[in-house]
Amino acid sequence: IVPVDYVNTGGLQKNMIWENGLHPFLELKHNLKMTTPSLTTCFISNIGYFKLYNKLYGLTGTLGAKAEQDLLRESYNIDYVWIPTFKDKKFTELQPVYIEDNDWLKLIIQDSVEKIEKGRAVLIICETIQDACIIEKALNNKLKGNTFPYHTSLYYLDTDELPEANKVKPGDIIIATNIAGRGTDITTTIEVEQNGGLHVCLTFLPANLRVEEQAFGRTSRQGNEGSGQMIVKLKKTVKFLVNNSSNSTK
Repeated sequence: IVPVDYVNTGGLQKNMIWENGLHPFLELKHNLKMTTPSLTTCFISNIGYFKLYNKLYGLTGTLGAKAEQDLLRESYNIDYVWIPTFKDKKFTELQPVYIEDNDWLKLIIQDSVEKIEKGRAVLIICETIQDACIIEKALNNKLKGNTFPYHTSLYYLDTDELPEANKVKPGDIIIATNIAGRGTDITTTIEVEQNGGLHVCLTFLPANLRVEEQAFGRTSRQGNEGSGQMIVKLKKTVKFLVNNSSNSTK
């Protein structure tokens, strides 16, 4: 039983356990050896950690929204310098789609099929492993028997071999969690670039701007073509925004 950091990285939290007895309960349920409970006795906040150092230097492509930038600026009394990329970015962000739950999966499948029919490749980034598996199964059912070439692949574990070594070809569809949305350099063939590049479909509303930027940053790399779009469930998005608004008010 291993928790997954689905909010940020999509990675497995192998050294963490759920608290309040939940972790051993799940292990007992699945007939596994129970983990010894642990208790965190020392911790430090981000601000406390930052103040241990009196200077900060660094480069980042996804620092986040204005709130994160203001936090660092106030903590360190620093300025930011924007450094342009070596090549102009040719990225097109399409209008987000907020859709009813029943139509969410249908639209993701329809949009992905339309992209690969045009000779492009698609990266679908999901919030959870369950969503990724559901979308992969639905895509394979939809594409079964089609005459044009296609290939679907699923990535959600730290041990999965992400598509960095081999170039993504027309008709390739990668379904993944956020584990493919950070630091993954997905290269594309000339044919994919001639047809518009890699398209990224983000199937959920990210918890922060940094996660969104990292997801869309998988395409249009090194001056290549590419596009991205969010297709999210309307009710879940509204609930997320209301909860975050309430927490901010408190």
